Amino acid sequence: MVRVSAGDYLLLSNSGQTLWRIQRYEDGPSYGLDLPRDVQVWSCARYRGTPEEAQRDPDLLERWDHWVETAGHMRTRREAVTEALETSERRGI
Repeated sequence: MVRVSAGDYLLLSNSGQTLWRIQRYEDGPSYGLDLPRDVQVWSCARYRGTPEEAQRDPDLLERWDHWVETAGHMRTRREAVTEALETSERRGI
């Protein structure tokens, strides 16, 4: 796993076929959710191309249309990493 910035990481699947983005963000009542307060949560998103294409993508981290969010609102980074790797295993990617 490579740290891109605070709360933003890139993770290659165990098969090497999928690039994942693990990211921390804030969510809660300020964002329209029925929670008592804003909280920091984690998500995982799969890159739409191959890891090789990601290396040549100048907009890799700026454009979210390059990513498919597969899970969100996880309490820890570990949960997000586990979700990404288990999703890769289930889908064979």
